[in-house]
Amino acid sequence: TTKQLSDQKVEWRFIPKRAPWYGGFWERLVGMTKEALSKILGRTKPTLSAFRALVADAETVLNDRPLENPSSVVSDGESLSPAHLMYGRRLNTLHSNEEINDEKLDSTYGER
Repeated sequence: TTKQLSDQKVEWRFIPKRAPWYGGFWERLVGMTKEALSKILGRTKPTLSAFRALVADAETVLNDRPLENPSSVVSDGESLSPAHLMYGRRLNTLHSNEEINDEKLDSTYGER
């Protein structure tokens, strides 16, 4: 409690809300993550492995968000994201395989 914390000489340092020079940027990321998880989970209680998967998915979405305004010119390429800075690429991108075409997909998955 408060007495125990003061005996241990714990010093509280509060971060002003929305102040990037005091860690407001990180606080906003935490808030975005909590909001996304609460919308996904609602009142359900997932297993530990399911929760880890949800947090990993949330991390992927947050790290793929653009850091700059996306260009309307296709030749400009992808917008810079935190994932580019960490891994050199987006995390949630479907890679195109030029060997696969519509005919091959139809024969593989059966035309319906």
